[in-house]
Amino acid sequence: MTAGSDQVDGTRRWLRGLEVFAGPLPELDPELDPDARVLILKGVDASGRQFAGHASSPQGGRLTCHPRAALTFSWPEHGRQVRIRGR
Repeated sequence: MTAGSDQVDGTRRWLRGLEVFAGPLPELDPELDPDARVLILKGVDASGRQFAGHASSPQGGRLTCHPRAALTFSWPEHGRQVRIRGR
């Protein structure tokens, strides 16, 4: 997933000062059954967002099969939420 500089700057501002960057990433397996796990955001820069995970993991395989996903990070105590969607 790539992001424009406005999106990257906005995401960085929202995340500044927050300690936990983990959120659920639902996806579909090859049989189109839903699955989900928590994914950790490692960084955000002009090339996009970097996550802790590997393309050869089961989740990476599911995303290769169906390369669309949505990820939400929520901090209700701060009234903040970041939603990432795309391919």
